[in-house]
Amino acid sequence: LFASLHQDRLRSDAARLDVMTTEAETSIRQRLTLFEDVLRGGVGLLSATEHVTRTAWQAYAKALRLSERYPGVLGIGVIFPVRAEDLERFLAGTRADGAPDFMIRAASDSHGPPAAGPGERFVITYVEPSATNRPALGLDIAAEASRRIAAEMSRDTGEPRLTGRITLVQDAQRRAGSLLLMPIYRADAPLETIAERRAAFVAWIYSPLVTG
Repeated sequence: LFASLHQDRLRSDAARLDVMTTEAETSIRQRLTLFEDVLRGGVGLLSATEHVTRTAWQAYAKALRLSERYPGVLGIGVIFPVRAEDLERFLAGTRADGAPDFMIRAASDSHGPPAAGPGERFVITYVEPSATNRPALGLDIAAEASRRIAAEMSRDTGEPRLTGRITLVQDAQRRAGSLLLMPIYRADAPLETIAERRAAFVAWIYSPLVTG
């Protein structure tokens, strides 16, 4: 009798766990889809014009009311790829666009091996709200493996990608975090192959996320 009751309890617990897991997975998928929709709006903005100023990006991010409408999203920003030969021109242009003290630096945290070689930099150039995301401004996400891998996969596939677990530099609570990245391409450029997507690539829209 005891063995029978024990087995019934085990089966009941397993069924309850399956339900809880399914509900959690559904909730996570729905939340990530909502976050992706936020990024798609930014993609549309940058795709519609050759250049978006820092002031324009601030106005766009403010209109989203992120803290009110999207819990867990710490901000929204733009990451530009910068080749070594374009570095000085990029810095000069960024500093002239409302960020006179702008500097590029590497991510100091890592849960994996460092990215190989200096190569091209992937620089967080805009991120709002600026008051809470200032530590992330100028971060070269190509200098850390988890961030770089997600960015390259997003660029090459044309799809949003989530990094592995990272510690966000702007999160004083040191919670489990990640970056959700979505690629932007030149308007009307062919995007059928990886080579075409790389040739047409402009930047990433991204959001830093924390889990609670």
